[in-house]
Amino acid sequence: PFMIVVFYITSDKLYRNFERNQRAVSSINNQLEMSFSGIRIVKAFVSEEKYQRFFNVALAKRFDTELSMIKLNAMLHLIYEYIDYFAQIGVILFGGYMAVKGQITVGTFFLFYTYLSMMIYPLLDIPQLFVSGKQAFVNIDRLEDMKDYETFNDEDSTRIPMDEFIDLKFEDVALTYSTKPKPVISECSFELRQKERMLILGATGTGKSTMVNLIAGLLKPSSGKILVNDMDVTKIDTAAWRDIIGFVPQDPILFGGSIRHNINFAIGESSAEEYQKAIMTAQLHEEIAGFPVKDETIVGQRGLGVSGGQKQRITIARALIKRPQLLLLDDITASLDAENEEKLWKDINLNYPGIAAIVISHRLSTLRYVDSILFIDSHGKCHKGTHDELVFSLPEYHEFLHEHLKKS
Repeated sequence: PFMIVVFYITSDKLYRNFERNQRAVSSINNQLEMSFSGIRIVKAFVSEEKYQRFFNVALAKRFDTELSMIKLNAMLHLIYEYIDYFAQIGVILFGGYMAVKGQITVGTFFLFYTYLSMMIYPLLDIPQLFVSGKQAFVNIDRLEDMKDYETFNDEDSTRIPMDEFIDLKFEDVALTYSTKPKPVISECSFELRQKERMLILGATGTGKSTMVNLIAGLLKPSSGKILVNDMDVTKIDTAAWRDIIGFVPQDPILFGGSIRHNINFAIGESSAEEYQKAIMTAQLHEEIAGFPVKDETIVGQRGLGVSGGQKQRITIARALIKRPQLLLLDDITASLDAENEEKLWKDINLNYPGIAAIVISHRLSTLRYVDSILFIDSHGKCHKGTHDELVFSLPEYHEFLHEHLKKS
């Protein structure tokens, strides 16, 4: 009973200490991951000592929480040991007194003391079990936090399958990030038809990448509807919708493995003809030919070992090899010169005719390869039309072009 009372008094403190320690461990792991993934930036800015100070602060915090846990465990262990010793001393004193008085025999006293010695250590394990249980509950609570994190793409057998892209519609779509008071996208309505190619333009921070993330189902709109083939995207099988999309993000992500493995990532394996079409269209064939072991060249995590332009072209080939019906290109021209961009679109027309595309680009020459423009103004509102239509009807678009040309 005394041990249970001690545990009850200290249980809240145990929980807080275990929780702080888990958070400190997470912080250390985050610091380690950032230090390795961003080691080039750290070296480029000669910030080794500064980053080491940040790491030392996180390490000191973990040291303090670990030390606090050790002290608390040691104190509890000491209390339990004292309870054990006092119990044995009490039995010896009272049992010896009763044996001397003749109330019990010496054999009975010895037998009781022997049983006590056998039982005391298993009993001492019970509070330790409570302590371990408290630590386990901290881990369970952290897992529950992850489990309860809001998701919006849970697969549901009742969702509508699809295998063809006909059109995409935004109806008064708005999106507000929790970290910003104003909406990034506001009252956005437009339609993209099959085989149509649309360029998204807008100043920095107006939500261009947010737009393609909404289309890919990576973000959920705060209000409004996104319709695919006149069906609400929330009622469509997410995997089937993404299967007909080829997505090339602004920040190209590669996985550890060969270049061929990264290109075939979405489909597992491809025919030699499809593979060649993908790398030729992505303007990657000359780059691959320059590697000693060609497309069997091993790429490190996040594309370590290849240049930024090569990473971007690999991700383009990865998107094209699955023969998508809708291609999402998020600012890929940053890693392609004008000549290679022209070749890219020429080869897309040749090898993937009829593919619809949504392109984000800061290069105005991309206007030659698209059918329409979606301009996002400074208030997050969308305006769709041809270049000529927007120039004459939208002053902000005209001003955007003027500023862009002036900077160029």
